[in-house]
Amino acid sequence: MARCDNCKGLLLISRTSFAGGTFCGAGCVEKFKIALTERVVPAAALADEITKIHMAACPVCKGPGPLDVYEANKATGMLVAYQVKTLKRLSCAKCGRSLKLQAAAHCFFLGWWGLHAAVHTLVYLPKNLIGAVAAKPAPEPSQQLTRLVKIRLAEASAQALQAAASES
Repeated sequence: MARCDNCKGLLLISRTSFAGGTFCGAGCVEKFKIALTERVVPAAALADEITKIHMAACPVCKGPGPLDVYEANKATGMLVAYQVKTLKRLSCAKCGRSLKLQAAAHCFFLGWWGLHAAVHTLVYLPKNLIGAVAAKPAPEPSQQLTRLVKIRLAEASAQALQAAASES
């Protein structure tokens, strides 16, 4: 019986693969990528990369940084069904605020069309509005930004290894 390369759990039905490993889901792949980056990339190089991304121009509006990972929640009601999404975006505070306001508007107009969605909307609407008002430039890289950089470095390393292996 196959086992997850991260948590060592049994893989019965679904499998996710990354860099030659087999995992039980996206969460285990993410944890593996972070652990891989922490083992392979020197701490100084990792800190430099985090600072570089933190102070880069915003990929959404091309304005000045600092950048951070902003999160918003959306609930959509469809009478008999509903959908809940968590949106994450690497951006400046202005674009992060915009993301939260768009999610709040989505909840306000589309979040009431089902009982479960309405309950989620009662939580997400004020959460998004308060988050939009409170969104300000991050003076230091957040844990979410650090996590994102580690995942991106692991993915880049895996792609480089695959490219080197295919050339051989």
